[in-house]
Amino acid sequence: MKRITLSACLVLFLGVLGLAQDWAVINSGIPANINGVTYMDSLHLFCVGSNGSVYGSSDGGLTWSSAYTGTTPLNSITAINENTAIAVGWNGVILRYNGTSWSTINSGTNNALFGVSFGTEQVGYACGEDGIILKSTNAGLTWTTIRMQRGEWLSGLHALDDVHVAAVSEFGTIFQTADGGLIWTTMLIPGAPWMGDVMLTGPGTGWCCGTAGTLYYFTGTSLIPFDLGTSDGMLAMAFLSLQYDMWLAFMVGDNGSIFEFMFGDWTAVMSPTTQNLFAAAALLYYLGYDQSQVSDSAMALYCAGGEDGTIVLNSQVVIGYRDPEPGQNSSFLYPVPSRIGVCFIRGEIPVDGIDVTVHDLTGKQVHAQTIRYALTPIDLRDLPDGLYLARISKGNRIFTEKILIQRE
Repeated sequence: MKRITLSACLVLFLGVLGLAQDWAVINSGIPANINGVTYMDSLHLFCVGSNGSVYGSSDGGLTWSSAYTGTTPLNSITAINENTAIAVGWNGVILRYNGTSWSTINSGTNNALFGVSFGTEQVGYACGEDGIILKSTNAGLTWTTIRMQRGEWLSGLHALDDVHVAAVSEFGTIFQTADGGLIWTTMLIPGAPWMGDVMLTGPGTGWCCGTAGTLYYFTGTSLIPFDLGTSDGMLAMAFLSLQYDMWLAFMVGDNGSIFEFMFGDWTAVMSPTTQNLFAAAALLYYLGYDQSQVSDSAMALYCAGGEDGTIVLNSQVVIGYRDPEPGQNSSFLYPVPSRIGVCFIRGEIPVDGIDVTVHDLTGKQVHAQTIRYALTPIDLRDLPDGLYLARISKGNRIFTEKILIQRE
């Protein structure tokens, strides 16, 4: 397997060891803007271009060649499994890859399509112009329109499973369904920014990004803003889950901006390009060995695409984390200190969830929450700076940890 050479920089991440490298630009030779990219496996990728063509790589993204030639601009692509992928574009174009070749699928619409996502190998969704949402229940072979709302275009979509789906619009609206598309709820983002992408991390909860550095974590009832310190638009994001601990993520946007989710916060990293980046994809490739104190080791593979055929790649070795033995420090909460008053919890999350109660130094309870899904924030922004104690109940085990809120 060809991989970009990793640097010798060791990064300790919340008990997770990462061997990371800088992002690198690849000379793809693709004569178009890259609007979507996806991994089929650790070696094989596809991307779609503004010229209507699909390009493939069989060496992890180092080199690219034409896989399908079209004329209608393509906007998004997703892999269903290692042998099947779906691409969507303007004029209702849908393309399907069957493991050997690409073919055109009847979408039943002429509306432009900007996002596509499959929650299972059979059930997927696509969204686009005039609020249209399409649904497939047979791995993309046929599609049915399940929603239409003229006047507001949907720019990004993510399916967590077969029934939980979220989409975002050009006017700062988050649309969600929990029943496969029969009923949709809406949430308005302040200022109505154009939203570029959305990612669910649990039923009804997730992240969305957009213009002017807009980034929010959302639940069914609340929005938590994250200040990225940039005015660059954020156009695409990708998340990875190592076992049950979903902490790997990156996001790309205007002027080559790249942010990584590390240390419980989103941090800008050095970008090798100033070209606008429109697409993001990630794959967790397990290396097939285990260590006594950690869960499976893996290679996190990242690929982003953008203007003028720009491809940037990154990879890192990551090692997961198991619960500590009795008597050992747990270090479940991060970051410490928290610079914005928001913490996260890592490690495997049981079916019944993890109960977290936070107390001030007088013993008064100031926060209580049950964590059921990875990357669910513990929102302590209403608390003043200072030291707090968290009681974490996980099954029949109880841990106590310190939380330091120390805003910049």
